[in-house]
Amino acid sequence: MSSFEGRAQVENELGRALIHQELSAVPSINELSPAHFAVLRSLARCQRLAALLYLRAVVPDSTTPLLVELIDRCG
Repeated sequence: MSSFEGRAQVENELGRALIHQELSAVPSINELSPAHFAVLRSLARCQRLAALLYLRAVVPDSTTPLLVELIDRCG
């Protein structure tokens, strides 16, 4: 996956472009990599909407309530 809705917002909040490992989609939250979690922790502290947009892109089959719960834990 190279682009997704909100990518510009996510990258703006990070202050840099996402790299390939951070953009790879996974089938479930349990499959998120350390690279995914690093992005998520950074976003969850400052911009929860960007964190949600990011998670929707990398875990497209997950539900919003599960993603919000994960953001809450990482924030």
